[in-house]
Amino acid sequence: METAGQAARRSALYLLDKVLGEGRLMSDLLAGGALDRLSAPDRARAQRLALSVLRNLDRADALIARHVQKAPPMPVRNILRLGALELAEGTAAHGVVNDLVTLASKSRRHGRLKGLVNAVLRKLAVDAPKGWGGLQTPRLPNWLRRPLTQAWGKSAIAAMEAAHHAGAPLDLTPASDAQAVARDVGGVVLPTGSVRLQEAGQVSAMPGYD
Repeated sequence: METAGQAARRSALYLLDKVLGEGRLMSDLLAGGALDRLSAPDRARAQRLALSVLRNLDRADALIARHVQKAPPMPVRNILRLGALELAEGTAAHGVVNDLVTLASKSRRHGRLKGLVNAVLRKLAVDAPKGWGGLQTPRLPNWLRRPLTQAWGKSAIAAMEAAHHAGAPLDLTPASDAQAVARDVGGVVLPTGSVRLQEAGQVSAMPGYD
């Protein structure tokens, strides 16, 4: 039986394998029902984890490179990337390592590498929380960064990359008292009357969603 977090991690890895391994679009995968079998909390968590890994590929790979002599196969690398992200966020190492080693062991092609996954994740449990914040903000790909830099300058592009890395906030348009809504959900009222949340979490679990 899967643990509470294992279903979300398994589904996040499925999304990563499809996006990074096959060039699929995340929007197409979600529209095609990739997460439909999950509960609402697991669905939200799987999507958040996959998107966070994609925004932090450079950081995750930089940490992983310290502990491997050569890059492992893509599915195994995605397991390590997910682990690096969660450990950097402060998620309990025991649950992250156990779940991801279990998921690695179930791979027909790469199950033999579960020992590598276990060893690297245990090292990342120490390195990731301390070293994550000091790593460079993920950069736009060079083919896009060069023309944008020429048009807008380095400082503007650095600000764009920082905003992209932070992720988009959620803006709500309240039907009545914006101040009351902001208090209920922990947001800030904008001059437009909308309520902005920087870390929205699971939208369907918010007060008043029903």
